[in-house]
Amino acid sequence: SEVESEFLINQPISPLSVDLTPYLRENSTDKVLISIFEANIQYNLEPFLFTPWFSYSIRYTSEDQLAQLRYVASQNEWQILSHLPASKHVEAIDSFWSKHDPSPGTLRNESREEFSQRVIKADERYTVHKKMQGWKSDRGRIYIKYGEPDDIVSEVFSMGQYPSVIWSYYKEDRRFIFADTKGYGQYTLRNKEDEY
Repeated sequence: SEVESEFLINQPISPLSVDLTPYLRENSTDKVLISIFEANIQYNLEPFLFTPWFSYSIRYTSEDQLAQLRYVASQNEWQILSHLPASKHVEAIDSFWSKHDPSPGTLRNESREEFSQRVIKADERYTVHKKMQGWKSDRGRIYIKYGEPDDIVSEVFSMGQYPSVIWSYYKEDRRFIFADTKGYGQYTLRNKEDEY
């Protein structure tokens, strides 16, 4: 069920800046709506500068966010990031994405937005049980790194073989083969050498 939170600001001062964090719950960050009433007119709008990775930051700890960067960071970047104390994680993550911003100087960072959306989608699609989040799975990792496959072939009912899924990425000239060797839906990458 969807629960709405509501708060009222009388006689706001321009420009209006409000921290919405206390009004959001972990699982309800997808839809945020601000209504402004002026006389008998109602204006509905999204929060100003509500970043697309905001719900991502609510869902994942800074430790998880840092671990997720391993999928896209270079070896040198990861060496530095992996040795930072917990107190430096948030600053380091922001710095990493600042360096990888395709349009510096603008409010949006398209690379960070796409990455956070992929992590969330990987969790939604590939989580089999709570102990193994989708972003930590082999399919989740490949999805985060390369995005949506150009072609997917499923071989679920092959005689004498494990159920498998083959993802093809034509532009990168890569093909990944995943198999469910344990029979509970946790597909593992069979050709790891092709990932790097």
